Amino acid sequence: MSKDQSEVKMKALIYDLSIPKYIFAKAYHLLSKGKLPAIFPNLKFVKNCPKPTLNSENWVLVKSLMSGICGSDQNMLMGNESFSMEPYASFPCVMGHENVSEILEVGPSVKNFKVGDRVIVNPVMGCRVHERELCSECEKGLDALCLHFGDDSGLGAGMSLGYHKATGGGWSNIYQAHSSQLYKISKDIPLSRAVLADPLSSVIQPIAEYANGEREEKTVLIYGAGTIGLLAVAAIRMLDLPWKIILGYRYKFQGELGKELGADHIISTGSNFLNNIVELTDSKIKNVSIGKPVIEGGVDVVFDCVGSASTIDNSLRICKTQGHVVMIATGHNLKGVDATPIWFREVKFLGTCMSRVVIDPRDGSKKNVYDIVCNELPHLEIEKLVTHTFPLDQFKVALRKSMNKKDGPVVKVAFDLSL
Repeated sequence: MSKDQSEVKMKALIYDLSIPKYIFAKAYHLLSKGKLPAIFPNLKFVKNCPKPTLNSENWVLVKSLMSGICGSDQNMLMGNESFSMEPYASFPCVMGHENVSEILEVGPSVKNFKVGDRVIVNPVMGCRVHERELCSECEKGLDALCLHFGDDSGLGAGMSLGYHKATGGGWSNIYQAHSSQLYKISKDIPLSRAVLADPLSSVIQPIAEYANGEREEKTVLIYGAGTIGLLAVAAIRMLDLPWKIILGYRYKFQGELGKELGADHIISTGSNFLNNIVELTDSKIKNVSIGKPVIEGGVDVVFDCVGSASTIDNSLRICKTQGHVVMIATGHNLKGVDATPIWFREVKFLGTCMSRVVIDPRDGSKKNVYDIVCNELPHLEIEKLVTHTFPLDQFKVALRKSMNKKDGPVVKVAFDLSL
């Protein structure tokens, strides 16, 4: 490490779980509705925190260049995350799992990377990262389904960089990662494109898994046109799948971006949403005495990129007999969902977690999703989705901007630490 690098002052956004503060955050954001000053009681900006030391000889120290704000980050800060995830995180932690970084130091056993390499980092912390015997899921390349995320041994419980006290995260100058998490990329790739690697991988995985190596014509609904929904459109076109894409958007600018990325039809998710779906799919609508109408027909698959009770309820109605609803978003409270289509139409309701090995529908070969991302980033022009960047010390402004899409054309907001 050079003298300049060793003298870098560590700035970081550190999250420490306090239940009273968590409850306050939930109530405050629910009542303020984005109209009051941004307050995040469990998050602290630290100007001079200790620089991390490597966890083992297989780890690397990296400088964060750009780090995105994810919906799961927002949920945690606003008190909307499910406590069923608590055993799989450890606190206090430096947040930030959507990262593009530069290597500052390598452990003595790291051979495939060197100081100065630009990398994206798969945040999943399976058995390989913990350097323990592989569980049955990790052995199959399904690290995102690791059976030991909650174990207290080794580095301690935790499933992802950015939610783990032993690693740090991208919302700081410097953090660390295991060499198995790293993927080298060219410095010619814009940072605002590279920072989308993690959410891009998170949509490629369920799309490729649903396709299962087949190239049948399908009609698909991408429900929600935030970062995940728009990247899902881009991923389907990138994977050259012969699917007709319907994109459901909330704000007009989202629909316009979706059209640019390759959606065949864009429709508002407002009051005429179900009627428009019926028209586009040549389906029939059956009104009922109380509640939403029933749809006969619909789409082959819905990729729900919102994950709310309302969108899941609609998704199940929109899906045709024996179709699929895939929840890409990290929703958890589905109170009010009518599950009738699951048994009456045998609709399959599936979840998806982060990324893993999939079948590439273009050639039928098995690949790690991050390898697909690295191969495509040089020519996949998605950087327009990063609409705003902020320095780390303006985190309140950045988080408020990310949480209030209705205030203007906002998709992905990121922290720029490259200067």
